[in-house]
Order: sequence, then C-alpha cells, then structure tokens
Amino acid sequence: MKSLFSLIILISGIIHIQFAFSQSLNTCDSSVISNAQCTSSSILIFEPNQSTGTFAPPTKYISSGNPIPGSIGKLQFTYSVALDARNVDGFNYDQSKWGIRFGLSSASPVDYYQGAGNLGNITVSSKLSLTASGKNYFVGTVVVTLDFTNASNQLSTDIVSKMSNSSITLQPLYYNGSSPIAKDSLAFQWQADQGAMINAPTIEIVAQDQAFVVKLKGPSDTSAVLADSTSSSLKATTNNSISGYIIVYWLDTDSKGKSTGCRASPGNWSFQINPAALSAANANSYLCTYTPYQSSFKAGGTSSAIGCTSAGMTGILPLASGAALSADNAAIPYTPSYSNPKTIPSDSNGTPSGCYNVVYVPGSQTTWSKGNIKNGDIYGVMAWALNYAYDTSSSTLKPNYSLAHSNISYVTGINIPLASTDKSPDLAKTKDCFVVTAASGDPNSLSVFYWRILRDEYLTPIGFTKFYYQHAQNWAQWLDEHPKLKPALNFIFEKSGKGLYKLSGLMKSFNEFLSESGKNLKNIFIQEAGAQELPTQILDEKSISIHQPKEEQQPATTSEDKSKSVQSAKEEQQPATTSEDKNKSVQSAKEEQQPATTSEDKSKSVQSAKEEQQPATTSEDKNKPVQNSKDEISETNPQNGEASKEEENPNSSSKKINKNIMPPSTHSPPKKEIRDKSLNYYYAKDEQPNYDLFITGGILMPTDDKTYYDKYYSSQQTVHIELGANYIWWFFDYLGLSLGLQGKYVFNKGSDNSSMLGTQQPINRQFYALIAEGIAGARFRHPRWTYLQPGVYFGVGALRMREDSDAASLDPNNNKPLGVTKYSPIYEFGANLDISLVPIFSVTPGELGIFLSDILLRLSIAYNINPSPALSTSGVFLQGGFVFLFE
Repeated sequence: MKSLFSLIILISGIIHIQFAFSQSLNTCDSSVISNAQCTSSSILIFEPNQSTGTFAPPTKYISSGNPIPGSIGKLQFTYSVALDARNVDGFNYDQSKWGIRFGLSSASPVDYYQGAGNLGNITVSSKLSLTASGKNYFVGTVVVTLDFTNASNQLSTDIVSKMSNSSITLQPLYYNGSSPIAKDSLAFQWQADQGAMINAPTIEIVAQDQAFVVKLKGPSDTSAVLADSTSSSLKATTNNSISGYIIVYWLDTDSKGKSTGCRASPGNWSFQINPAALSAANANSYLCTYTPYQSSFKAGGTSSAIGCTSAGMTGILPLASGAALSADNAAIPYTPSYSNPKTIPSDSNGTPSGCYNVVYVPGSQTTWSKGNIKNGDIYGVMAWALNYAYDTSSSTLKPNYSLAHSNISYVTGINIPLASTDKSPDLAKTKDCFVVTAASGDPNSLSVFYWRILRDEYLTPIGFTKFYYQHAQNWAQWLDEHPKLKPALNFIFEKSGKGLYKLSGLMKSFNEFLSESGKNLKNIFIQEAGAQELPTQILDEKSISIHQPKEEQQPATTSEDKSKSVQSAKEEQQPATTSEDKNKSVQSAKEEQQPATTSEDKSKSVQSAKEEQQPATTSEDKNKPVQNSKDEISETNPQNGEASKEEENPNSSSKKINKNIMPPSTHSPPKKEIRDKSLNYYYAKDEQPNYDLFITGGILMPTDDKTYYDKYYSSQQTVHIELGANYIWWFFDYLGLSLGLQGKYVFNKGSDNSSMLGTQQPINRQFYALIAEGIAGARFRHPRWTYLQPGVYFGVGALRMREDSDAASLDPNNNKPLGVTKYSPIYEFGANLDISLVPIFSVTPGELGIFLSDILLRLSIAYNINPSPALSTSGVFLQGGFVFLFE
C-alpha cells in the first residue's frame, strides 16, 4: 500500500512538473506573428493624484530602508513577451492574470497580479496588446499598473526589501492558476541608468495621404557602456531601459523633383558628439556630409550613414575591447538650447536645427506621425533611443542618447484613391475638426468633442462647413508652425465649445417646454368640447350608465309603499331606476356605477357605495340573494340561468355612448376575453399593442454607385444594422398606422496596395454612414390570427457619410487618416413581413410579461434614395431581425 501511495505521489509530481515546464514566457518576436506589437521594457511613475507619468529611481521613494508615505501614486511597467502553452492540455488563458515579479526567481521573489493574496490594499490592473496564434500562443505587449492610492501612497515593505545597490529587478509574470510563470532572462531593472546603450532602435515608415507615420521599436539588446575612472575607454555597465526616442526628420525633394531642405542647403547638416562617448563635455557642432535620396535605395529608400568622420569629430573613447567607436555612431542632433533631450518639443514639428527638425517621443508611445505634408514631397527620417539616466542634483530624468542611430528611411505622402473622390474629384479630403485637433493635440480632447457636435448640428445646416473645409487645413498647418499659441487656443476652444454646447442644450429644453405646453393647451380645449357633447347622448338598455361618486358622498337609497327606488343622476344624466309590484329591479352596469339596493315590505337593507365598484345585493321574498357579474358583462346569469336584464327590457331605445369622447375614468374599460384554441393563447379584444421596437440587420445592394462599390469594395458586402421604434394607432381593430424613428449604421471595408517610392504598401479603406430617419407606416394585425403581419413604411432623414483609408499596419484610432465626410438627405420606402413567434411556440401573454405583447421575426426589403456627390447608399436594403410589440 505504501508503494502504491508513493507511486501516486511520484506520478502527480511528474505531471505537475511537466505542466509547469511545458508552458513558458519567452522573448517577444514579431517575426513569428507579423502583426504582433513588441517593444522594450519600460517603467513609468505617477506621483499621487497626478495623471502624467515621470521616472525616478527607487531610492527617491525609500528612506533608511523604509518606504516614504505619500510619495508614490502608481507604478506602471511595460514589457513584451511570448506566452507559449501550446503543449498544455486544459490550459485556460485568463488575461487578468498578467502581473509583475520583484526579484529573481531564485531569491524568494514577490509577485503582484490580479487575484493575488496579501496585496496590502495595492490594486493591480493590466492592459494588453497581445496577438494570438493557434492554440495557447500569445505574443505582444503587456502594461501592468500597481496603484498605491489605498496603501498610503507608499511602496510596500516587501517591494522595498528587493532593492539592492539602488536597483530593483523586475520580471514579466503570468499566473496560470496553480503557479506563476516567469523567466530570469527577461528581467529588467528599476534603476537610474548609467552610460549609454550601444545599439540603436529600429524604425518603420508608413506613408499616409498627406502624412507619414514612424513606428518605433527599441533595441532588443540594451547593453550599455560607461566611461571608466581613468577615462581611457568605455567599459560595460548594467543593461539600460528605454525611456523614449529622439527623431530627426528633414525635407529632401519636393513633389516636382526639385531639391529642397537639406538637399538644397547641405551646409546646415551639423551634429555634435554624444557626451557619453567623451571623457569631457563637448557641445561643439560638426559639419557632416549630407547624402541625398537616391532612387536605388531599397525598401522605400534607406541609408545608414549620416556622413560624419573621425577626422572632424575627435576625442571619442574606444570600447573596452579596444574597438573604435565610429564618429557616425557617436553623432547626435545638435540642440544647444536643450541640454536635456526630454525637454525637446514632442509635437509634429519638434524644434528646428539647421536643415532638419528634432522631436522627442516618450517611451509610452510606439508611433509618431507628421501631417499636413504635400503628397510627393520626399522626407528623410532617423531615430535614437534614450535611457533612464537620472540627474540626482535636480531630481529629474536626464536620459542619454544611444551610441548608434537607426537606418535613415525615406518616405513620401501618397494619394490614396477613394470611391468618393473617384466619383467627385473636387471633394476635399479632411480630418474631423482638425483645426481644434491641431490646437489640442488630441483628437479625443474635450474641445474637439464639443466643437464636433456644434459643427454637425448647427454649422453644417447653415453652410459654414464647406467654407471651413476649404481653408481649415491651411489654418491647422499655420498653427503647427506656431506651437506656442496652441495652449491658449486650446483653452479658448474648450471653454467656448463647452459654453455653446450647454447653451444649445438649454435652448432645446426651452423649445421642448414650449412644444409640450402647446400640446397640453390643445388637449384642454379638446376635452372641454367632448364634455359638452355628453348630455346629448341617450343611453339604451345595452349601454352602461355613468356614475362617478365623490370621495365621501354616496348615493342614498329610499323606499316607498310599493318598493319604488330612485337613484339621482350625478355629474352626467342617468336614467332613473324603479322597482314595482313583485320586486322587479333593473340594475345598469358600468365601470364606475354603484348598484342600488331595494327592499320590500319588512326586508330593508341599505349598502353604501364606496370609491371602488362594489357588487350590489338585492333581497327578494325571504332575503334570497342574487349576485350579478362584476367586471364583465355576461349574456346569461351564471347563478340561475335566467336571461340577462337587457333581454328583459327589449323596448329600450337608448343610443350608445361614443367611447372616444368619454371623460377619463379611474377604471379600465370592460374587456371581452376570447380564447382561441387553435392558437392556444388569450387575446384581449380591446388591447392591440401601442408600441413596437425593432432590431434588424442585413446588406445593401447599391444601384446608383454600384460601379464604385465594385471597384473599391469588391471583396466585402456593404452591411448595415438598424434600430427603431414606433407608436401605433389602431383602426377597425386590425389596421395600425404608426409614426416613429429609426437609425442605421452602414459600413464596409476593403484592402488594397499603394506604391510608395517604388515599393508596394498595403492599405485599408473603410466606408461608414450614420442615418437618422423619421418614419411613417401602416400594418395589418388581425386580433385573432397573428401569424402574419404585413406592413409598409416611408422614411425621410439625413445621412452622415465618412470614407477614408489608412496604412494596414497602423491603428487608425491613434493615426487619424484623411478622408471625405459628407452630409446628405435620404428617402426610404419599404415593406415588412412580420411572423409572430408567439402562436408558433404556444406562448401565452402571461409568459411574456405585463408589457410585452408579441415577438415577431421580421423580413424586410426597402429602397433608399441618397443624392450625394460622395459615395451614395442609394439601393436596396435586404434585412431581417426581430420586432417586439408592447402595450
């Protein structure tokens, strides 16, 4: 038995070890998955109640080996990895299990991830940019944030305990549900970097329409060197981390092939030596030899040389191995006004230096874009990586340039054709609210939000938008050339936009109040006219007398010699009821009538009527009770089988009340409930549903612009989704007329290739339209046979169309492309066939609830007319979906 138990333990251990070692974290490799996002590890620190990140070494938040309260708000770690669990059966990926490990795996590390115990009020969250390949293989970037707000804004003692030599070792971490997965070889340091990285970052240039985008990636090997104490060579130091990038760009040739920029003035092609490569500081500038763009440069145009020579740039230290560091690698941009590269402007222009411009890009960004360029102009671009060097005297991050720059890449803006511009070549390509966007620097800012609404709702109808799009691009470009004006203009745009937005809301509310007041006034006059007609109506025997008792006053009952009872009419004229001789009594039923009680001879009983209807009791002879029906009118008395009172009174000549002019009542009208055995559900005759809500979707079959759809979107169907609601008025119990609103979202996407400097670049093209319509319709719904419910409708509204394109390898949310935006009217008419699912599945109203009356499957066809100079949606909508009817 002992042997069996030991065998079980051994097998369990082997399975656990196999499970643990068959899943692993490895280096992020975008070559395995082409669209995976891999970047260098980085650290960002947020002070308490601050939304802008910075950097400082851990020593800033620790004093005498103890955490400093109130010193830190959040720690944000970015790393790129590959999670490989392809050989693990039963592996369940959970994106919330990413975290960070403090310390090496062999030295009792501390793990922080969502769901971990003993976090000490520290909140852990993660944001992922991972791409899956096959089963259980994920490659990409993870951002893990530790929030210390509820932990006295200080580091925990277990994190502090992992600091060694002013540094804390960090590792990517994934918790698989049974044990954490980490790897020492992926470790990076939270420390103040020393020296400079040897290797350069890599860049990829993507052409846009009148713009280009630079994709940045730090060096995979972050080895660094530092001048030794003798200043005779550059010795190796601890690996650095990426804090940001410096980009240099310049104009080489214009769209007509004419030399411009640095090609036209190579005498301004000056650089300086990286201070990390010198034994003593040297801020001198050195003129290097400019190499102009050549059509033979591959991959859109690349060249690795700046053109600096060791003959001109002296004092550069050799590496510890004795190998010389070339002047070209040691060169950095000449920016005498910015001793700290982190202070260089990070907008689309940066700061000019000679014939080129210099831009700082924070490490949290992986792309940088330059807009408002002319298609055909050729630009050159290169970049340096920055580390986390820290100036302890000023307590600020002062990063050092890498000792190498990326290859020089050339790019030009390309004119990407759209269906709309092919149809109407004069249409201008624009960005939404790009003047306000240029001022704020953020397409999602509050100022852009407010002014986009004001533009769409108020400026477009008066024709201002056309003038705006004709001139705004030049205004935005001028604003980019004067970046110092942006903060003030952004403040003005935000405050004015917010004020006008709120004012427009108040005006809308006031208009709605006036409209509602007019409706109420109209209703008052209509109700008075109806009340005046009531006295002219005469009740017949089958009609129901009206009785509206007051709260405290009830009708009295009197008796005379021969048991005559008379009930006085109240608000409306009521016929009197008498009984004679042999206790004949006639009792009229109505929603709010109170029955009269008569007594004969020695049997007198009086029952006072109350606010709600109460059944009346009459006594005959020896107090034999007879009970009439309460809510519904029966043809035959269920108690004794006698004929109804109406049949007893055939000579009545009263006319029916017009129900449409009856005054409001506190009680529901009588209903005649019918059971249809074939449908197996109840139907209330007087209750047709008053509201419908529909959700449908389908495809658009274009007619007017079919040629352009086939040319630019041939691989995909144009799809749409629709949501709307109606109010229904019923006539003849089966014909419904409705008014309502509906909205549509129409969209399509296509892919293509475009040539850029002799290379083919993949692009995405997208088209989408937002439609809002008022609709009027008619429908047939028989109350006793609801299987099929046909209908027709007509709609009038407005459409906002947007068509643009972007590079296939970029995120369009972060790199807004140029495109065409157009507003136009739309007219639509169509037919629906609704199939009720309630009788098919034998569902009763009680199972649907108190509001829902019917659920239908809708099949619909519609034709819409959309006159627009841009890509039109004119054509046939084929759609299907569901309709919900409500009472």
